[in-house]
Amino acid sequence: MKNELTLKEQKILWNVLNQAQHIGLQSLGNTLKQLENIEDNSMTNNWINQTYEEYDIINTLKAKLCGDLE
Repeated sequence: MKNELTLKEQKILWNVLNQAQHIGLQSLGNTLKQLENIEDNSMTNNWINQTYEEYDIINTLKAKLCGDLE
């Protein structure tokens, strides 16, 4: 995949993807607080696995689209 984004575009995309990760983790934390007292942990585990998966996908996108920006 050829990177055709300018440095400015890469920085903006990097920030947007970071915000997406933050929103996902914040949502996970809020959901875990709500599910603390539920005995069926499968729902909690599914939610955690989905969030980890999304976090990893976003990291991959950042690396592919933005290189090593930080």
